[in-house]
Amino acid sequence: AARQKPRPVLIYELSRLGRTFYETLRALQELEALGAPIIAVSPKEAFLANLDPQVRKLILAIFTWVAERERELLRQRTREGMLRAKLQGKHIGRPRKKVDLRLVKKYREKGLSYADIARLLGVSYSTLRRRLKELGA
Repeated sequence: AARQKPRPVLIYELSRLGRTFYETLRALQELEALGAPIIAVSPKEAFLANLDPQVRKLILAIFTWVAERERELLRQRTREGMLRAKLQGKHIGRPRKKVDLRLVKKYREKGLSYADIARLLGVSYSTLRRRLKELGA
C-alpha cells in the first residue's frame, strides 16, 4: 500500500499541543518528522506560516515557553486564591448534597434499601451513608 501524504494539523494555538514546554516541542517535532504541516489559526500565530523554518522554530520555542509560564502563574494564583478563601472560612468546591433525614426514615420504614433511597434522593450511596453518619442516624 502506498503511503498517504500526511494531512495538515489545524490547531488554534500551538501551546495546545502539550501541557509543558518540552511536551509541546516534542509534539511539534513528531508532527514535523511525519511531514504533517501544522497550521495555527490564532491571529497572533497565523504569521508563523510565512516565516523561514529556522526562525519559525525559534519563535515557536519562545511561544511554548511563554505559554508554560502563563499556566504556572495561573495555577499559582488559583492555589493562592483558594487558600485565601479557605482562611476566610469560605467553602471551596461544589456545594454539599443535602439529605433529608425524615425522608430517609420514612423510606426505611417502607422497607427500601439504602441504595434505593440514595437513588430516590439523587445522591450516591456513599454520600447517603456519610450524611447519616454525620447526623448520628
